[in-house]
Amino acid sequence: MRRQFEGRSDDAGREPDAEHETDSEPEPDGNSDAELDCNSDRKSDAGCEPESDGKPDAYTDALSDSTSDTLSDSDTDTLSDSDTDTLSDSDTLSDSDTDSALCHADEPGVRRCFESESEHRNRGGHPPLRGFGLQRRRNGDRERNIGHGDVRRRRIVHPDNFRCRRACRSRCGNRHHREHPDSMRNATMRFALPLMLAAALAGCGAGGSNSVPPLGTKPGTSSPNGTASSMASFTITVPAKSAQAHVRKPQYISANTESVIITLATVNGVAFTGAQAETAANLTTSNPACSGSPLTCSITVPAAVGTDVFNVATYSAQQTSSAPATPAGSVLSEGTVSVNVVSGQANTPSTALVLNGVAASFAVTFPTDPHISGTQSAGYSIVGSQPYTFTVSPLDASGATIIGPGAPTFTVTSGTNAVTVSSSGPTTFAAQVKRYSASPVNLTITPSTGNVTNVALTTIQELWVSDYNANTVTAYALSATPIQITSDEITAGISFPIGLAMDANGHLWVANVNGGNVTSYAPGTNAPIGGDTISAGLSAPQGLAFDSTGNLWVADGGNNTIAAYVPGTNTQISGDTISAGVAGPQDIAFDAAGNLWVANTADANVIAYSSSPTRAQITADTITAGLASPDGIAINAGGLVWVADQNNSTVTSYTPGSNSVVTTIATGVSVPQDVRFDATGRMWVANQLGGTVTAYAPGTTTPISSDTITGFNAAGGLAFSP
Repeated sequence: MRRQFEGRSDDAGREPDAEHETDSEPEPDGNSDAELDCNSDRKSDAGCEPESDGKPDAYTDALSDSTSDTLSDSDTDTLSDSDTDTLSDSDTLSDSDTDSALCHADEPGVRRCFESESEHRNRGGHPPLRGFGLQRRRNGDRERNIGHGDVRRRRIVHPDNFRCRRACRSRCGNRHHREHPDSMRNATMRFALPLMLAAALAGCGAGGSNSVPPLGTKPGTSSPNGTASSMASFTITVPAKSAQAHVRKPQYISANTESVIITLATVNGVAFTGAQAETAANLTTSNPACSGSPLTCSITVPAAVGTDVFNVATYSAQQTSSAPATPAGSVLSEGTVSVNVVSGQANTPSTALVLNGVAASFAVTFPTDPHISGTQSAGYSIVGSQPYTFTVSPLDASGATIIGPGAPTFTVTSGTNAVTVSSSGPTTFAAQVKRYSASPVNLTITPSTGNVTNVALTTIQELWVSDYNANTVTAYALSATPIQITSDEITAGISFPIGLAMDANGHLWVANVNGGNVTSYAPGTNAPIGGDTISAGLSAPQGLAFDSTGNLWVADGGNNTIAAYVPGTNTQISGDTISAGVAGPQDIAFDAAGNLWVANTADANVIAYSSSPTRAQITADTITAGLASPDGIAINAGGLVWVADQNNSTVTSYTPGSNSVVTTIATGVSVPQDVRFDATGRMWVANQLGGTVTAYAPGTTTPISSDTITGFNAAGGLAFSP
């Protein structure tokens, strides 16, 4: 193996008085490891620190039999042509030249070796050589010296990894040394977080390209089960805590980070199971490795030559051990970085280290809106069927918001089809109620990393009431008691409104008797939706109903017809107009089978028509018993037909196919104009004369006092959101 070496003496041009050698006891594994780490905080090193009695420890050149093995060809370092010094017999030193060498640590990080105590005193603590770790090489009973200019170097190369390295200065490249091929060179690797990584891994050697494997391996190899003897330095910046929300840097580090654990996971694709695989450090001002504001900490961890993969995790609590079996606190962020560690050169990580925030929970926030109430912990409630935007923010275990590339990706899904969820951005979603749900609907947030979060969403129907004398349509949330939503009141485009209907998109349709048209509105707006107004073929539209296909049917009292329209068009559907048996139609309704029921005020009856395509009258379903002036009609979940009779001030029920009254409700009823059922089965009645809307629980004939709504001039039509 050929290596090139360069060196210089701080006493350039001065011939040293004597050579110096080092000796140290082998480590338990047979390897001697007396070295000075460029990036270590150690003040002394094995083989070069004072004895307990305060006297310097002397080096001896006496080698045991176990350390006098003959060097193999691979162990012999041949100087290249660029090394001008040659080996000669005259360079050989006797044992007496080197048997007494002293080391002295006269300043942190620098050790100086002397031949004798007298020289130590005469030199005033300054050695003849600085910057070189001299070692002696013995091949059998032969000693060899290496000379370099006017500075003489000698080195022992021993297969059991015997060496003593000199301290590196502030930059590793300024001091060079010779070492055994099986030794490890120190490496420093700096990672700036949360900034993107820059190349910052440098070896302590002479800048050579030799790859030095970890201890216990042969040259050119590394063992995942050995000791990681190189060192890597991670620089971590913890952002200052702030009460104000702010956008994080691209790499996520929580302001509540208290510690970090860095683990050497694999070397060359094999799991590293050797010693020093895990290093924990507390990121606090009490840690000497941390300083400044924001807090910046430099953490030194073991590394091994080869392709190293480090796992980095930050925690919400301080660690009590440098390698805790069970880390304290919760994981706030984690990431992985791969570095091809080559000693003696700068190394760039193959990918940038991005610490991904680990979502412990999610904050779900809806905007301030009269249709929305509640909290995430107690659950949200949504009134009506309009889509409402909400945001989802991932939170780490400390409650800090995770934002940016370090944030986890996640999905939001609905537990049932009663509520749909759509995405308009990474953290922005919209929820829309498609139908009422008796139990809360869970919105489930599933992150790429972290815990699943469920948010309960309660659906609340919205009741709409037309007041034809006031030319208004008002809305109420059917909570524990009806609450008016003033922002949903409609006045524009209204002219003697009677019939109301809600489509599947949550748009409200209004039949304007005096206007001779039907207009539609998005809740929360006070202007008709452009392009939806229907007027073709209409005279005095009153009752409205949607069939199962979404077509709108209109009862026209002026034309004595029932006509169908496709929403968004102003043309009647050919073949669907009904006129036979229709006389002064006030209201219409579809049953579960798709049959159409019509309340005829002029004929004081209710008639039914079969579903498409024939729309033939079903004579057996005609109802006349107990009717004087039927104005409103509705079909409940049980299939009973309920009719509001204006002249009788009653609401009566009938079984289809029978002309007999099942139930009559008169209490609280005063000139009823309409009747409707909500999703819970309650029946609601619009009373023209009383100016009220009353509600009845299923199977009862007495109004629910807490549900009564007052203040109308002439309550006309009713409609519910899905």
